[in-house]
Amino acid sequence: MKLHKIFIKLSMIIGLLLVLYTNGFSFYKTDPVIVLPKNLDRIKLTPDQFLWLEDQSNQLSFKEVLKEANQQRFGQIPTLNLGFNSSTHWVKVRLKSSMLKEREVVLELSNLTQQVTFFYQPKGKNADWVTTNTGLLNSEFKNRDIQRPYSAIILNISGNDPPMDIYLRLKTTSIQVPIHIYSTQYFRNYVVIEQGMYHFLIYGILISMIIYNLFLFFVIRDKLYLIYVVMMVMNIILTLISSGYYLYLLPYTHFFKTYNDTILVVSMVSQLFFGVALLDIKRNMPFFYKVFLVLIGINGLFLGLSMFSSILKYLVPSMFVNAFLGITLSFWLYLRGLKIVRYYLVAAIFTIGGFFINIFHIMGFLPTTAIIHQAPSLGVALEAIFFSFALADKINLMRKERYQAQKALLESTQKNEQLVTQQNEILAKKVEEKTEELRHANEMLIASNDYLQTSQEEIAAQRDDIQKKNVILEANHQKILQLNQFKQQMMGMIVHDLKNPLNSIIGLSEGNQNNTHIASINHSGKRMHHLVMNILDVQKMEDSQLSLNKETISLGSLMEIALPQIRFITQEKNQSIVVTHLPAVTLDVDINLLSRVMVNLLTNAAEYSHQNEEIRITAEVIDNSLKKGESCCKVSVVDQGVGIAPTFLDKVFDKFVQVKDSNTYRHNSTGLGLTFCKLVIEAHEGEVGVISELGKGSTFWFELPCQVTSKSVTIAPQTFQPEHQVLNTRFTSDEMAILRPIVAQVKTHEIFETGKIIKLLAGLENDPTPNLIAWKNSLENTLLMGNKVLFDQLLDI
Repeated sequence: MKLHKIFIKLSMIIGLLLVLYTNGFSFYKTDPVIVLPKNLDRIKLTPDQFLWLEDQSNQLSFKEVLKEANQQRFGQIPTLNLGFNSSTHWVKVRLKSSMLKEREVVLELSNLTQQVTFFYQPKGKNADWVTTNTGLLNSEFKNRDIQRPYSAIILNISGNDPPMDIYLRLKTTSIQVPIHIYSTQYFRNYVVIEQGMYHFLIYGILISMIIYNLFLFFVIRDKLYLIYVVMMVMNIILTLISSGYYLYLLPYTHFFKTYNDTILVVSMVSQLFFGVALLDIKRNMPFFYKVFLVLIGINGLFLGLSMFSSILKYLVPSMFVNAFLGITLSFWLYLRGLKIVRYYLVAAIFTIGGFFINIFHIMGFLPTTAIIHQAPSLGVALEAIFFSFALADKINLMRKERYQAQKALLESTQKNEQLVTQQNEILAKKVEEKTEELRHANEMLIASNDYLQTSQEEIAAQRDDIQKKNVILEANHQKILQLNQFKQQMMGMIVHDLKNPLNSIIGLSEGNQNNTHIASINHSGKRMHHLVMNILDVQKMEDSQLSLNKETISLGSLMEIALPQIRFITQEKNQSIVVTHLPAVTLDVDINLLSRVMVNLLTNAAEYSHQNEEIRITAEVIDNSLKKGESCCKVSVVDQGVGIAPTFLDKVFDKFVQVKDSNTYRHNSTGLGLTFCKLVIEAHEGEVGVISELGKGSTFWFELPCQVTSKSVTIAPQTFQPEHQVLNTRFTSDEMAILRPIVAQVKTHEIFETGKIIKLLAGLENDPTPNLIAWKNSLENTLLMGNKVLFDQLLDI
């Protein structure tokens, strides 16, 4: 009795523990494990044999999925076909072999999926996870371990190892999860061969129909057969896409899947054209012919949209409308006695049925089975056969119509023969009349030909005369070229010969600057030497004979070299040169050439500015527009002179160009100073330009590559006083009587006729009057300096 009570208590305790274990301690639940039998051929997994997790955020990584919190979220999938779904789906499968010996099995997701990734550990939980991409859009077909349209991997499983965890990450438009496990032998000997033979049969039928009807097209030349061929080609492509076998032909997964909707639209449009042409809708049903044109236009719009985005959801209603109209109208025409509609009607039912089975499968309304997978391709094959029958029916109908037409033609031919006989008689009379008209026209034509012959002879004579003149012009052109070359050589010789005497004059007059006459000679010699060097260097640069001797110099040092060289020019007009601020930069330049550029720009500013005016030099560092990441120094010479008219702005840097205007000063120069500046700056990979407004002054600027240093430089404003001032003393009446005849004679000469003017002034050498002697000396100095302004003032008495 006691044993009985003890047994009852133990039973209750054990039962309670079982209840707690199965219900109260649910966190100890184990995942379903699929034990592979010894004689494994094929296993199709049911929803209770694997776990499933939906990631609606599309953010979970594989590491996050392995976390305990996400592992607890795995559960049973509600159905193997979820239809359209934008989430990422995770599937977990656990496999264990009943055999201790290691063996290979194939795990296959038997559906076309855009993105599939397998994660598994080949040798236990401590091994590294292996990642394999096998989807249509996230893998290359040629790189897969198993080159199959479906996603599959080979696993090595042993009974000695713990259950192997395999995770599948799925991302596609329509989610189906038919998972199969095969032995490798069964997979190769049955699955691959069986499916291959089926598709070989389907594609054999389609290709045979295409070749047959293409042959008929070349024989009959009826565009309906060509439309049939295009439609069948599109259907083959769609079948290849729906089955995945396109990967064997073109193993670039993105192409056909990207343009799947486009190919579907082309197939729909070709079917509409085929139906309209075969059933002769335009003649049999004029109203519905316009409806079909509208449908073709809508599908054309879909064709354009399909190039950029997926429109499958919008194509489904269009396919419903096309199918409904095609079947309804063909059935109605069949009832009206159009016999060729019978084959068209049967073919349309087969193909539309196959494609709608596929659509319903994609939308999740039908389960995933082999029959449903093969429905579209089978429907297309039957469609090809029955459409070919329909075309054969149409050929027979065309033959019957042709026979009737030939019979009617024969009857009309007999009537036409009588009319032809009558017409021939009428035509004979008209021919005689026309022959007479042609004879008269021929005589006129002969006269015209004689006139044309005479005109051609005159034209030939004129052409010979033109050729002779061309020869003379060519000879003159060659002479001009020779003269121009001689001019260039002569200019070079003259300039070169002038340079040496000028160097001697400058050298001999350099040592005695206290003597006013010698200083004027030195300044004028330097000025002439500067002009001569401009001419010589411009010619060398144009002939690519001048080489740059580059050295590194700071901008401040360059200004210190250039500014003293224009002292004698600014002194003439009591002008000042103000250098406001110089940035701390160095330039890699030919110092001699660049200092002459500054002298040219400053000389130009001084000559075209009024007396007592200020000339400013500014500089700034800017980005190099030609070389990114490098700096440029932009130097500007700003004057407040007469300015330049807009019509001359684009010509100031051309050779021998001088801005002349009756309202401005006139200066004698070579017209090569600014040309020299442009050539030198461009030789240093820089830019030069001008901004000017007539009557308000000009700004000449240039940009050169530079290197920024640490210290900036400031040069104080410089004002150079002229060595000679115009006499303010009023001449007496006796002195005016002496000066007037001399001034009148001097005014007949230009300022550069120095010798003639000095001879006219020789009569004042013995005159003891201080005012006259001072006036004579000032005028002689002005002649030596070439100061036209001061020259005119001295003659204004």
